[in-house]
Amino acid sequence: MATGNAVTTASITAVPLPTVRNWIKQPWWKEMKDSFYADDKQELDAKYQKIIRKALDVTEDRLDNGNFQLDQKTGKVVRVPVSIGDSHRVMKDLVDQQQALRQDKTAEVVAQEAVADKLAKLAEQFAKMTGRKVEKVVNPGQTYEHQMDALEVLDALQHERQERLQEGIREVCGVGESQEGPSAAQQGS
Repeated sequence: MATGNAVTTASITAVPLPTVRNWIKQPWWKEMKDSFYADDKQELDAKYQKIIRKALDVTEDRLDNGNFQLDQKTGKVVRVPVSIGDSHRVMKDLVDQQQALRQDKTAEVVAQEAVADKLAKLAEQFAKMTGRKVEKVVNPGQTYEHQMDALEVLDALQHERQERLQEGIREVCGVGESQEGPSAAQQGS
């Protein structure tokens, strides 16, 4: 919902308001909204990159060839060398931004590894709770020699979930829940 408002979205799209409100509650709505925002973010990022590249080209040209300045005697525009102070500020800003960019990439890799470790630990804990043995852990970002390894694990997990759902058994019982469903305290909230 690009407008951020169901009433406005309904009027713009000519879709009845109750239909829009019903759609908002559907599981696919969040996926579509996230996809829209991801596409929009990617488009803006591309525009920012284009502007940044132009600004860097202009900065490089000024550092190489100097700033434009009007020569009062001749009335012509000439190029004069950039001052050492301006050069230093440009260099400092660019170095700071480059370091921040590199730190962001490092932080992202560390965060992905931390998430993978947490997921592996959770898998082990769930296996202990159910009394089962973890045969194979699928780690995000891990490259498999054969793609079938990961696919077989995912297929087996999906098959097991379907069997358990057909038997009426929930996958994981949370705090305050039994296999029959939420506790009376949770139903009231």
